[in-house]
Parts: sequence; structure tokens; C-alpha cells
Amino acid sequence: PGNFEFGSGFLKGKSDKEVYDMKLKELNNGRLAMMAFAGIATQSAVTGNMSFPWMAHRQGLNRGPGLASGVALATSGLASRSSATQLRAYKMSKAVPFLPLSPAMDGVVGGEDEGFDPMGFSYAFDIRWLREAELKHGRICMLATVGWISTDLGMRVSDNAAFQVSSIDAHLSMVKFGSMSQMLVWLGFAELFGFMAMIRMYQGKTDRAAGDFGLRALYPKDEAGQHQMQLKELRNGRLAMLAYGGIVTAAVLTGKPWPFFAVGESCPKTAGDRSTFCGGLQKA
Repeated sequence: PGNFEFGSGFLKGKSDKEVYDMKLKELNNGRLAMMAFAGIATQSAVTGNMSFPWMAHRQGLNRGPGLASGVALATSGLASRSSATQLRAYKMSKAVPFLPLSPAMDGVVGGEDEGFDPMGFSYAFDIRWLREAELKHGRICMLATVGWISTDLGMRVSDNAAFQVSSIDAHLSMVKFGSMSQMLVWLGFAELFGFMAMIRMYQGKTDRAAGDFGLRALYPKDEAGQHQMQLKELRNGRLAMLAYGGIVTAAVLTGKPWPFFAVGESCPKTAGDRSTFCGGLQKA
């Protein structure tokens, strides 16, 4: 029963016990999902809140501990009609117009301007912790995107044979070269100091903003300029996270260097039919 041969390729070459375990996992996960969906529908109807996590969506209440200190604690009992009315009085998200804007985003750079939080993470976690993580990953991906493209264009920091590899093979080469362990140690120290700064921020001992490490080069002096600079960094970081995911995917699928889909024999022979990338890589 329930066998539609969908995904049967994953079972090829597996022992009878492994097949049995896979089927048991599917059955258990299905049972859990049925209970979870019933709970989702119940909480949505009881609280009058249409977005996750349902039980923590109202303002003016006590705050939760730890990572949830940025949101209000849920109240006990059934929500009254006034809570549903209050929900409708919320500002609506500009990014997801059919969802309310999370109260945690008020006063946060990119909060009201973007309002993108369809999963409701800002209800459940401290918005400062979320913004710290977002900025950190965005900055890393901006550097990684530039580094990947530069490497594929032929730039190297050394003539050592260990560095003469493609970007897709760089990780394994660095492991063999022994540099990954050094990076882990030094970046671990940087993460430790960053974590200490975050703890002091949560405790109210500093007025540090999330992601602020005191770097002020080329930073505007006026408040409006600072807001625009922070918004640009946020948006570019988000774009870089998407871009880097696409770069890695395209590199693995094509097995070619950047720009992946317009190199070598894939370029049209006629100059007028070629893209800019092809024009730079192949003469007419």
C-alpha cells in the first residue's frame, strides 16, 4: 500500500534492513506531520494569528528569555476577538502583503522597508540575534562571491602548485595543504570576541548595534546617510547569499568556471549572436 514507485531510485543497492528503516522513517514522519498540522490549525484558530509561531504575536506583554527576549510571551487561554482585531490593525508587510509586519521589526534597519519574515522567526527569536547572523552571512557571501569569480578569472595569491586549482576544488586542496585547521583557529578567536560583544549587547552593557564592529571607513557622518549605508549593506548581503548559492550550484552542474553557461564551445560562432561574456572569451 502507498507504493507509487516515486523515489524508488534511492532504494537501489540498499539492504532489506535499510529499505525497512527508510519506510519506517517515512511512516513516523507522516504521523508526526499529521499531528503537527492539526496543532498548527488549532493554534491559528485559537490565537487569531495567521502566521508562525502563533502564540507570540501581541505587543505590550512580558518578554521571553534568551533568544526570545525580543518578542512578547504568549498568554494563556483562548484569545479574544480583540486580539484578532489588533492583528488586523498591524501594519502589513511590504515584501509579503498578505502577512502582518512583525512588531519586532519596528526601528530596525530594513524592517519596515522590507518586512520579509514569512516564517515568523522574529516572533520567536531576538531580532538582534537574527540581524547579527544575517549581516555576518551576507558579508561572508559578498567576499566569497568576489573571491570565487576572481579565482575563476585566473587570479592567484601564489605560484605554488597547491593554489593552481579551480574554485570548486579549492576546499579539498586547502584541507590537503593544511590551511583549514589554521583558519578554524583564527576565525574561532574572531567568533569568540564577536560572541562576547553580543552578550554584552543583550545585557544592556553597551549600545552596540547588531553587526557593528566599529569599522567607520567611508561611513557617512549624518544619520540619514548612515541609514542608507546600512540598508545598502543589508540588501547587497542578501543578494550575495542568493548569488553565492547560485554560483556553487552552477559550478557543480556545469563543471565549468565562471560564468559557467557561456564559455568555450557553448558560445555562438557569429560575433553578433554572442553575449558580452562570450565576446570576451572567444574571438570572432
